[in-house]
Amino acid sequence: MVKNQSYSTVNNQITAPLVLGNNRILISTDKACQGIVEKNINLSENVLFFPNPFEHTFNILFKNGQIAKSNVTVFTLKGKKVFAATYSNTDAIGLGLTALHSGFYILRLSAKKMKRYLKL
Repeated sequence: MVKNQSYSTVNNQITAPLVLGNNRILISTDKACQGIVEKNINLSENVLFFPNPFEHTFNILFKNGQIAKSNVTVFTLKGKKVFAATYSNTDAIGLGLTALHSGFYILRLSAKKMKRYLKL
């Protein structure tokens, strides 16, 4: 289910239309014992963040091409900085956040003329 619209397939992959903003995706099968997978994909006009929630790696994609310099900082909900890195001349960032404990975090992305916050 994407944006309250159901899609089904018998294939091992599916393509569904996403919209600007948050897209909540629920994936399930006809077998209750297999559970439900939930992911959030946040589409902005310039930046794509995915997957959310994440298990090992969180991705940031700059849709307008390479960014000369960007800073990524992750905070706990209490404001403690748990991750910080600077990236140069890239159009994609893969954050290896396996050291973080399960829970909620705030990601801050800063680049020239852009600042985005995202709840992880």
